[in-house]
Amino acid sequence: MRELRVLHFAFLAAVAAIVAAGEVVPVEIAAELPPIVFVILAAVAAADLGVVWILRQKKLGEARERLQRRPDDPQGLQDWRAGHILGFVFAVSAAFFGLVLRVLTGAVTYAVPLYAVAAAMLLAWAPRRPE
Repeated sequence: MRELRVLHFAFLAAVAAIVAAGEVVPVEIAAELPPIVFVILAAVAAADLGVVWILRQKKLGEARERLQRRPDDPQGLQDWRAGHILGFVFAVSAAFFGLVLRVLTGAVTYAVPLYAVAAAMLLAWAPRRPE
């Protein structure tokens, strides 16, 4: 559990580093980006998070069932950890989409919603002891 909490904190720090990178990287805009680019990247990020939400629920559900029957089941514990890590990785991917928008557009207003979604998902998916 401790290792998973440390990993969770590292992913939260990664989102902060991605946000900072978006502010530090020099941006040169060659031409105005069409608004559809934001819509497409936001849709891909939303689909990404929707898929991981389903996969995470499935993985954690299976792990809960195993751990309720046998609390020390190694496969159940592995699935429980994997479900959390899967959620962490895909949540951070939303921040990367935000960074891409920040660099492409130069406008922080396009990136902020994706940064916020990444941070919110990580906070919502904080590791908890299996029940």
